[in-house]
Amino acid sequence: MGRVVDDQVLVALVAADRAAGRTIAFANGCFDVLHVGHVRYLEGARCEGDRLIVAVNDDESVQRLKGSGRPILPAPARAELVAALRAADYVVIFADTTVERLLRLVRPDVHCKGTDYTLESVPEGDVMRAIGGRIAIVGDRKDHSTRALLAKLGARGVGATQPPGLPASSPEPFVVWLLAHRRVPLGFLAAVLAYWLAAPTVPSIALGCLVALPGEALRIWGAGHLQKAREVTTSGPYRFMRHPLYVGSSAMGLGFAIASGTLGSALVVLAYLALTIPTTVRREEASLDRDLGGAYSAYREGRTPGSDRRFRWSQVQANREYRALAGFALAVALLVLRARF
Repeated sequence: MGRVVDDQVLVALVAADRAAGRTIAFANGCFDVLHVGHVRYLEGARCEGDRLIVAVNDDESVQRLKGSGRPILPAPARAELVAALRAADYVVIFADTTVERLLRLVRPDVHCKGTDYTLESVPEGDVMRAIGGRIAIVGDRKDHSTRALLAKLGARGVGATQPPGLPASSPEPFVVWLLAHRRVPLGFLAAVLAYWLAAPTVPSIALGCLVALPGEALRIWGAGHLQKAREVTTSGPYRFMRHPLYVGSSAMGLGFAIASGTLGSALVVLAYLALTIPTTVRREEASLDRDLGGAYSAYREGRTPGSDRRFRWSQVQANREYRALAGFALAVALLVLRARF
């Protein structure tokens, strides 16, 4: 059985373990209502070192991450439950936005994350490289969650499936579903039609690129901060706007419309943007609010403080932003081939 300790005691325990030649593994999470996914994650983390430190989010940070109504259990209770698992050696409660401070404090040999991450998308990857440690992805597939467990209990009348004030979900109209779920193939069709109607010139392409490139830069900035479906991101451009990726996409679309050189082509592009982006944004906001327990509403209303998480190129790659960049480069190349010199 593990021990719940504070930072000072933890440092002393780790120092004694290192003196004895033991390796240190580190894991973290909210652990709000323990389930089998938590157990398998910590068992996997325990296999990575001789001692396992488990950092548990305090109540305020859980509420920021998961929204109103969470956590279900207070931090001391969650820490005690985690300490009772055979995998955990030391359990510490932390109040920071990330575990970077704790990682620098104890300098573990390995930082263990669940399978909803990749080696490239782990937020603390830069810190672990700086202290000479490594990242390990452990546990089973991410098909267990406290959110799903609470929803199941709510469906059986045991508890609420969503925070008060959130509207109940209802079937989407077909048009909304089509615009939100099939916007990529619709975008391809719109691009083909726009290209067929286009009559680009060198000046129109140059002006279009001047409009589009800041949009791509904004997308890259946002992608370097975004943790999709795991949190409400509040760092980077998300401190100033709710949807930098969609704002960037709109600027890129406008740039393509200008570069096309004809009114008909521009109208096709602008109509596609006007139909798909607002629909997708509304649907995504509702989904985030539902899945994150109202946390998105707090962010939208300005009740969530911004965070200072740094931009990371590895996160840009994990979010596959290279696809948008490649698409933009291809569109410009095709317009250049058709340009009237």
